[in-house]
Amino acid sequence: GGAEVVGPAVGLDANDGDRSIFPYVRSAPNGDRCYVVVNATPVPRNGYRLGIGKGGLYKELLNTDSAIYGGSNAGNGVGLTAEQVPWQGQPWSVVVTLPPLATVVLENGGGRETDSWQDVGELLRRVAEQS
Repeated sequence: GGAEVVGPAVGLDANDGDRSIFPYVRSAPNGDRCYVVVNATPVPRNGYRLGIGKGGLYKELLNTDSAIYGGSNAGNGVGLTAEQVPWQGQPWSVVVTLPPLATVVLENGGGRETDSWQDVGELLRRVAEQS
């Protein structure tokens, strides 16, 4: 089962305690959301599927395993493209790398629906031009 997102913080999966993974979504009053996943073990979790509310490109807002915090820098690179695979009560999902003993926070890259890697490439080129 999953959770209907109606409050400022809603757990997406309260049944993954065996692996000590705790996913939840934070919602702003204007409807913007960020997705938080805590991996409370020293074991990296590759291929963790996370339910999300809409399609598009998702980027890391925070990765506590980043090298800037002294971590191993395991993470999700330039971003993740949502798949229309329902998961955890949400209509879309992304496959995430969860670093050991870390928290990852993801947000939709501007709320833009992204249907292909070609669109992702275009978005990345625009970002690079602005740097």
